[in-house]
Amino acid sequence: MNQEKEYRSTEYWDPGQSGQGWPGIVSGGSGAKTEVLRPKGPRIFAMLVVVEGPAVGQVFRLNPSEAMTVGRDYGSDIVIDEPAVSRQHAKIRLEKRESDHQFFIQDLATDNGIEVNGKRQIKHFLNDGDRITLGRAVLVFKQV
Repeated sequence: MNQEKEYRSTEYWDPGQSGQGWPGIVSGGSGAKTEVLRPKGPRIFAMLVVVEGPAVGQVFRLNPSEAMTVGRDYGSDIVIDEPAVSRQHAKIRLEKRESDHQFFIQDLATDNGIEVNGKRQIKHFLNDGDRITLGRAVLVFKQV
């Protein structure tokens, strides 16, 4: 089934050309303007990358506008299917810190806890390259 498609040239309209417009359309000068909407809050792109344990290579993009839960429960924002990870294990959130914003991870009072760069933590502000250990899963925090 090899069907050939018909390609036609497309007319482009340059609004800088005075007196010209689309064929058959009269420009009316309504004065309407386009409003550019930007998301509220800081524009930060960050992610967690699974480097060890289940789901190696999986990437989780972090949401700067709301807190995200990490856990074994499938209702979590970031699901780590690992028996040593609690159903609701940790939360990650963006917080204003001095003159900047920074993500932090916080343990939700779990038995196994969280480690960041090999040290047990309750709350830790994340830096690019930090290694987060939850059970046998190791995730690396990346921020652009």
